[in-house]
Amino acid sequence: MSGQPDISRTGPETQPLDPPRLLGRSSLLGVTLRIFFLEALWNPQSQQGLGLLTAIDPALRIIYAGQPGGLKAARKRNLDFFNTNPVSSGLVIGAALRLEEDLAAGEITPDARRKVVQALASTLAGEGDQLFWQSWLPFCCLAGILLTTLTGSLWAPLLIPVLFSALTWPVRLWGVFKGYGLGYNVYRVYQLIHGERLIWALQWLWTLILALLTARAALGLVRGAASPGWPALPWAILSIAALWLYRRLSFGHRHIMGFLLYPVLLAVLFGLALAMA
Repeated sequence: MSGQPDISRTGPETQPLDPPRLLGRSSLLGVTLRIFFLEALWNPQSQQGLGLLTAIDPALRIIYAGQPGGLKAARKRNLDFFNTNPVSSGLVIGAALRLEEDLAAGEITPDARRKVVQALASTLAGEGDQLFWQSWLPFCCLAGILLTTLTGSLWAPLLIPVLFSALTWPVRLWGVFKGYGLGYNVYRVYQLIHGERLIWALQWLWTLILALLTARAALGLVRGAASPGWPALPWAILSIAALWLYRRLSFGHRHIMGFLLYPVLLAVLFGLALAMA
Protein backbone atom coordinates (compact mmCIF):
# COMPACT_ATOMS: atom_id res chain seq x y z
CA MET A 1 0.00 0.00 0.00
CA SER A 2 2.93 2.36 0.60
CA GLY A 3 3.52 2.65 -3.14
CA GLN A 4 -0.10 3.62 -3.90
CA PRO A 5 -1.08 7.33 -4.18
CA ASP A 6 -3.47 8.54 -1.49
CA ILE A 7 -6.55 9.50 -3.56
CA SER A 8 -8.67 10.10 -0.47
CA ARG A 9 -6.97 13.44 0.20
CA THR A 10 -8.81 16.34 -1.39
CA GLY A 11 -7.04 19.30 0.15
CA PRO A 12 -5.88 22.27 -1.91
CA GLU A 13 -2.40 20.78 -2.19
CA THR A 14 -3.78 17.80 -4.13
CA GLN A 15 -5.91 19.80 -6.58
CA PRO A 16 -4.59 20.46 -10.10
CA LEU A 17 -3.47 24.05 -10.44
CA ASP A 18 -5.07 26.22 -13.09
CA PRO A 19 -2.32 27.26 -15.52
CA PRO A 20 -1.48 30.97 -15.51
CA ARG A 21 -3.47 32.94 -18.05
CA LEU A 22 -1.75 34.92 -20.78
CA LEU A 23 -4.30 37.62 -21.52
CA GLY A 24 -4.58 40.63 -19.25
CA ARG A 25 -7.37 43.13 -18.90
CA SER A 26 -6.02 45.45 -21.59
CA SER A 27 -5.86 42.59 -24.11
CA LEU A 28 -9.40 41.47 -23.29
CA LEU A 29 -10.63 45.06 -23.51
CA GLY A 30 -9.15 45.32 -27.00
CA VAL A 31 -11.05 42.18 -28.03
CA THR A 32 -14.21 43.57 -26.43
CA LEU A 33 -14.09 46.77 -28.48
CA ARG A 34 -13.53 44.79 -31.67
CA ILE A 35 -16.57 42.52 -31.20
CA PHE A 36 -18.84 45.53 -31.83
CA PHE A 37 -17.84 45.00 -35.48
CA LEU A 38 -18.34 41.24 -35.40
CA GLU A 39 -20.90 41.26 -38.22
CA ALA A 40 -19.22 43.92 -40.38
CA LEU A 41 -17.56 41.16 -42.41
CA TRP A 42 -20.53 38.78 -42.40
CA ASN A 43 -20.66 36.41 -45.37
CA PRO A 44 -22.75 33.35 -46.30
CA GLN A 45 -19.84 30.90 -46.01
CA SER A 46 -18.40 31.51 -42.55
CA GLN A 47 -21.02 34.08 -41.43
CA GLN A 48 -19.27 35.75 -38.44
CA GLY A 49 -15.99 33.87 -38.96
CA LEU A 50 -14.05 36.79 -40.44
CA GLY A 51 -15.36 39.09 -37.72
CA LEU A 52 -14.30 36.58 -35.07
CA LEU A 53 -10.74 36.38 -36.37
CA THR A 54 -10.53 40.17 -36.67
CA ALA A 55 -11.66 40.53 -33.05
CA ILE A 56 -9.31 37.98 -31.50
CA ASP A 57 -6.23 38.28 -33.74
CA PRO A 58 -4.29 40.53 -31.30
CA ALA A 59 -4.99 38.02 -28.53
CA LEU A 60 -3.87 35.12 -30.72
CA ARG A 61 -0.56 36.91 -31.29
CA ILE A 62 -0.03 36.99 -27.53
CA ILE A 63 -1.01 33.36 -27.03
CA TYR A 64 1.26 32.15 -29.84
CA ALA A 65 4.13 34.58 -29.31
CA GLY A 66 7.25 33.05 -30.83
CA GLN A 67 5.22 30.31 -32.53
CA PRO A 68 4.59 31.46 -36.11
CA GLY A 69 3.34 28.02 -37.13
CA GLY A 70 0.89 27.89 -34.24
CA LEU A 71 -0.34 31.42 -34.95
CA LYS A 72 -0.96 30.58 -38.61
CA ALA A 73 -2.89 27.43 -37.66
CA ALA A 74 -4.93 29.35 -35.08
CA ARG A 75 -5.86 32.03 -37.61
CA LYS A 76 -6.95 29.41 -40.12
CA ARG A 77 -8.89 27.55 -37.44
CA ASN A 78 -10.80 30.65 -36.40
CA LEU A 79 -11.84 31.40 -39.98
CA ASP A 80 -14.21 28.43 -39.79
CA PHE A 81 -17.97 28.84 -39.59
CA PHE A 82 -19.00 30.86 -36.54
CA ASN A 83 -22.41 32.24 -35.70
CA THR A 84 -23.98 33.32 -32.44
CA ASN A 85 -26.10 36.10 -30.98
CA PRO A 86 -24.15 39.38 -31.41
CA VAL A 87 -24.99 40.63 -27.93
CA SER A 88 -23.89 37.47 -26.13
CA SER A 89 -21.02 36.85 -28.56
CA GLY A 90 -18.50 38.18 -26.03
CA LEU A 91 -19.27 35.28 -23.70
CA VAL A 92 -18.50 32.77 -26.46
CA ILE A 93 -15.40 34.62 -27.66
CA GLY A 94 -13.98 34.93 -24.15
CA ALA A 95 -14.45 31.19 -23.63
CA ALA A 96 -12.93 30.49 -27.07
CA LEU A 97 -9.81 32.44 -26.12
CA ARG A 98 -9.41 30.47 -22.92
CA LEU A 99 -9.80 27.23 -24.86
CA GLU A 100 -7.24 28.52 -27.37
CA GLU A 101 -4.77 28.92 -24.51
CA ASP A 102 -5.50 25.36 -23.38
CA LEU A 103 -4.91 24.19 -26.94
CA ALA A 104 -1.61 26.06 -27.14
CA ALA A 105 -0.57 24.41 -23.87
CA GLY A 106 -1.41 20.96 -25.28
CA GLU A 107 -4.26 20.32 -22.84
CA ILE A 108 -6.94 19.83 -25.53
CA THR A 109 -6.99 18.96 -29.21
CA PRO A 110 -8.03 21.28 -32.05
CA ASP A 111 -11.05 19.10 -32.75
CA ALA A 112 -12.18 19.25 -29.11
CA ARG A 113 -11.82 23.02 -29.08
CA ARG A 114 -13.81 23.34 -32.30
CA LYS A 115 -16.66 21.19 -30.99
CA VAL A 116 -16.85 23.03 -27.66
CA VAL A 117 -16.83 26.49 -29.28
CA GLN A 118 -19.53 25.48 -31.76
CA ALA A 119 -21.66 24.04 -28.96
CA LEU A 120 -21.26 27.20 -26.87
CA ALA A 121 -22.03 29.44 -29.85
CA SER A 122 -25.20 27.49 -30.60
CA THR A 123 -26.37 27.35 -26.98
CA LEU A 124 -25.77 31.03 -26.23
CA ALA A 125 -27.23 32.01 -29.60
CA GLY A 126 -30.56 30.40 -28.73
CA GLU A 127 -30.65 31.86 -25.23
CA GLY A 128 -29.45 35.26 -26.46
CA ASP A 129 -32.09 35.37 -29.20
CA GLN A 130 -34.84 34.64 -26.66
CA LEU A 131 -33.60 37.23 -24.20
CA PHE A 132 -32.51 40.09 -26.44
CA TRP A 133 -34.47 39.74 -29.72
CA GLN A 134 -37.72 38.10 -28.57
CA SER A 135 -38.05 39.68 -25.11
CA TRP A 136 -35.96 42.79 -24.46
CA LEU A 137 -36.21 44.40 -27.92
CA PRO A 138 -40.05 44.14 -28.17
CA PHE A 139 -40.30 45.50 -24.63
CA CYS A 140 -38.09 48.50 -25.50
CA CYS A 141 -40.00 49.23 -28.72
CA LEU A 142 -43.43 49.02 -27.10
CA ALA A 143 -42.29 51.04 -24.08
CA GLY A 144 -41.15 53.78 -26.47
CA ILE A 145 -44.45 53.66 -28.37
CA LEU A 146 -46.44 53.79 -25.13
CA LEU A 147 -44.46 56.79 -23.89
CA THR A 148 -45.00 58.52 -27.24
CA THR A 149 -48.78 57.99 -27.14
CA LEU A 150 -49.02 59.14 -23.52
CA THR A 151 -46.82 62.24 -23.79
CA GLY A 152 -46.98 63.16 -27.48
CA SER A 153 -43.33 64.15 -27.25
CA LEU A 154 -41.18 63.96 -30.39
CA TRP A 155 -38.26 62.87 -28.20
CA ALA A 156 -40.10 59.92 -26.64
CA PRO A 157 -39.06 57.40 -29.36
CA LEU A 158 -35.42 57.93 -28.32
CA LEU A 159 -36.30 55.79 -25.30
CA ILE A 160 -36.14 52.73 -27.60
CA PRO A 161 -32.37 52.77 -28.44
CA VAL A 162 -31.46 54.16 -25.00
CA LEU A 163 -33.36 51.42 -23.17
CA PHE A 164 -32.11 48.68 -25.50
CA SER A 165 -28.47 49.79 -25.14
CA ALA A 166 -28.81 50.05 -21.36
CA LEU A 167 -28.84 46.25 -21.19
CA THR A 168 -27.00 45.12 -24.31
CA TRP A 169 -23.92 47.36 -24.06
CA PRO A 170 -22.98 46.21 -20.52
CA VAL A 171 -23.45 42.59 -21.61
CA ARG A 172 -21.14 43.15 -24.59
CA LEU A 173 -18.52 44.90 -22.46
CA TRP A 174 -18.68 42.35 -19.64
CA GLY A 175 -19.08 39.24 -21.80
CA VAL A 176 -15.49 38.70 -22.96
CA PHE A 177 -14.13 38.99 -19.42
CA LYS A 178 -16.79 36.66 -18.01
CA GLY A 179 -16.39 34.12 -20.81
CA TYR A 180 -12.60 34.13 -20.41
CA GLY A 181 -12.97 33.57 -16.68
CA LEU A 182 -15.50 30.74 -16.95
CA GLY A 183 -14.13 28.95 -19.99
CA TYR A 184 -16.41 26.18 -21.25
CA ASN A 185 -18.55 26.65 -18.10
CA VAL A 186 -19.87 29.86 -19.65
CA TYR A 187 -22.91 27.91 -20.82
CA ARG A 188 -24.18 28.18 -17.22
CA VAL A 189 -24.32 31.97 -17.30
CA TYR A 190 -28.04 32.12 -18.10
CA GLN A 191 -28.75 29.77 -15.22
CA LEU A 192 -26.77 32.01 -12.88
CA ILE A 193 -28.83 35.08 -13.83
CA HIS A 194 -32.12 33.13 -13.82
CA GLY A 195 -32.48 33.72 -17.55
CA GLU A 196 -35.72 31.76 -17.98
CA ARG A 197 -37.51 33.82 -15.32
CA LEU A 198 -36.16 37.04 -16.81
CA ILE A 199 -37.34 36.07 -20.29
CA TRP A 200 -40.77 35.10 -18.96
CA ALA A 201 -41.15 38.40 -17.08
CA LEU A 202 -40.08 40.52 -20.07
CA GLN A 203 -42.39 38.68 -22.45
CA TRP A 204 -45.37 39.27 -20.19
CA LEU A 205 -44.42 42.90 -19.63
CA TRP A 206 -44.34 43.71 -23.35
CA THR A 207 -47.49 41.64 -23.87
CA LEU A 208 -49.27 43.82 -21.29
CA ILE A 209 -48.02 46.99 -23.01
CA LEU A 210 -49.20 45.66 -26.37
CA ALA A 211 -52.61 44.87 -24.90
CA LEU A 212 -52.86 48.37 -23.41
CA LEU A 213 -51.94 49.98 -26.73
CA THR A 214 -54.50 47.86 -28.57
CA ALA A 215 -57.21 48.68 -26.03
CA ARG A 216 -56.34 52.37 -26.29
CA ALA A 217 -56.73 52.22 -30.07
CA ALA A 218 -60.08 50.44 -29.67
CA LEU A 219 -61.22 53.15 -27.28
CA GLY A 220 -60.43 55.78 -29.92
CA LEU A 221 -62.55 53.91 -32.47
CA VAL A 222 -65.41 53.55 -30.01
CA ARG A 223 -65.43 57.25 -29.12
CA GLY A 224 -65.43 58.26 -32.77
CA ALA A 225 -68.21 55.88 -33.82
CA ALA A 226 -71.87 56.89 -34.36
CA SER A 227 -73.03 53.82 -32.45
CA PRO A 228 -70.40 53.17 -29.76
CA GLY A 229 -69.07 49.68 -29.54
CA TRP A 230 -70.22 47.94 -32.69
CA PRO A 231 -67.79 49.37 -35.29
CA ALA A 232 -64.85 48.52 -33.04
CA LEU A 233 -66.09 45.05 -32.06
CA PRO A 234 -64.93 43.08 -35.15
CA TRP A 235 -61.58 44.87 -35.05
CA ALA A 236 -61.21 44.07 -31.36
CA ILE A 237 -62.03 40.39 -31.89
CA LEU A 238 -59.55 40.10 -34.76
CA SER A 239 -56.90 41.89 -32.71
CA ILE A 240 -57.36 39.51 -29.79
CA ALA A 241 -57.17 36.51 -32.11
CA ALA A 242 -54.09 37.81 -33.95
CA LEU A 243 -52.18 38.73 -30.80
CA TRP A 244 -53.05 35.45 -29.12
CA LEU A 245 -51.94 33.48 -32.19
CA TYR A 246 -48.67 35.45 -32.36
CA ARG A 247 -47.89 34.72 -28.74
CA ARG A 248 -48.83 31.06 -29.18
CA LEU A 249 -46.54 30.61 -32.20
CA SER A 250 -43.68 32.68 -30.79
CA PHE A 251 -43.43 31.35 -27.27
CA GLY A 252 -45.66 28.28 -27.03
CA HIS A 253 -47.75 27.09 -24.11
CA ARG A 254 -47.94 23.65 -22.56
CA HIS A 255 -50.91 24.01 -20.24
CA ILE A 256 -54.45 25.30 -20.41
CA MET A 257 -53.71 28.57 -18.57
CA GLY A 258 -51.26 29.49 -21.31
CA PHE A 259 -54.08 29.28 -23.83
CA LEU A 260 -56.65 31.14 -21.74
CA LEU A 261 -54.77 33.81 -19.81
CA TYR A 262 -53.75 36.09 -22.67
CA PRO A 263 -57.12 36.31 -24.52
CA VAL A 264 -58.89 36.75 -21.17
CA LEU A 265 -56.49 39.58 -20.29
CA LEU A 266 -57.14 41.30 -23.62
CA ALA A 267 -60.88 40.81 -23.28
CA VAL A 268 -60.81 42.52 -19.86
CA LEU A 269 -58.82 45.46 -21.25
CA PHE A 270 -61.21 45.85 -24.19
CA GLY A 271 -64.15 45.65 -21.80
CA LEU A 272 -62.68 48.47 -19.73
CA ALA A 273 -62.12 50.52 -22.87
CA LEU A 274 -65.72 50.05 -23.99
CA ALA A 275 -67.02 50.87 -20.50
CA MET A 276 -65.07 54.13 -20.52
CA ALA A 277 -66.49 55.19 -23.91
